[in-house]
Amino acid sequence: MERSDIENLSALNDDDDPETGQEGVPILPAAEDADAPIPALREVRAHLVRMPEKGRTAPSGALVPGDDGAAVVLEDPEGLAPKPIILSPAAYALAALFDGRRSARMVAAAIRQEVGQAVAEEHILGFQKELDEALFLFSQRFEKTAQRHLRQY
Repeated sequence: MERSDIENLSALNDDDDPETGQEGVPILPAAEDADAPIPALREVRAHLVRMPEKGRTAPSGALVPGDDGAAVVLEDPEGLAPKPIILSPAAYALAALFDGRRSARMVAAAIRQEVGQAVAEEHILGFQKELDEALFLFSQRFEKTAQRHLRQY
């Protein structure tokens, strides 16, 4: 996936209602099937970095930087996610399509239409699960964690 493809995918969110912020995003459970909406990506800090040759493979092998060593580091400005995560630019573009309205089927269709690449709905759901477990989605899991932190405060 080229950088221009990533820009094209990010532009798919340009028709969003500008008055809808994180408060307007529904709190959803993680999607369990291809037709359920995927929770929205939270407002996070994203930094483009270059990974050294040695660090280009994630331990799980699931999320690796681009061929040129480019990676996107996501950090939680609220501090609720326990640690930052590293995504390939393509994975970040995929996550940017998670808006609380699109399902895995809709995300796969958008990628196929804009980039001409097929991504299996099961992979999209698996990626969603990883982001949800890391607390980077505006999901029920995140909401429970945020409420727990508020009570402790």
